[in-house]
Amino acid sequence: MEIDAPIKPLYVPEHWLTRAESGGGGILFYVPILGNYLYNESFIRPIVDSVNSQLLDRPAFELRAPPNVRTMYAWISQLIRKRIGWLSDRFIPLDPLRLLLWAHRDGLDAEEFCMDLEDHLDIVIGGSDDLVATFPTFGRFVQHVLGNCDERRLGTLRVRE
Repeated sequence: MEIDAPIKPLYVPEHWLTRAESGGGGILFYVPILGNYLYNESFIRPIVDSVNSQLLDRPAFELRAPPNVRTMYAWISQLIRKRIGWLSDRFIPLDPLRLLLWAHRDGLDAEEFCMDLEDHLDIVIGGSDDLVATFPTFGRFVQHVLGNCDERRLGTLRVRE
């Protein structure tokens, strides 16, 4: 799976993610309302802004793959955008799945994505933590889903243009 443009994978510094995921707010958690606001503004918003900025700056690209792969790729991209809340679905195969499924609005968004995928495609993929540990990139994840999906299910996928 390749794209027709030289686009770099999404990136945020590892320590940003580690700090945000570990609840690195410390004392902020003991200050009701204001502490939550400051935690979100200090730790969560920089990551969200960085990823959204990178996604919105990406040019349109064409995925070089068979039609069924392009359909699945676009459908999963749109589902991630809808469930996780990114401003664009211009995900490339080399994007880290950990970032794409980073549930910044609600801690259960990534799990809802997994359940939607399993329900619609009638496959078992496990939770988002399992996915991120197993599939480092979006492209590898899409290939896994394609390999476990019944061909008849591909005809039921609706992709907006």
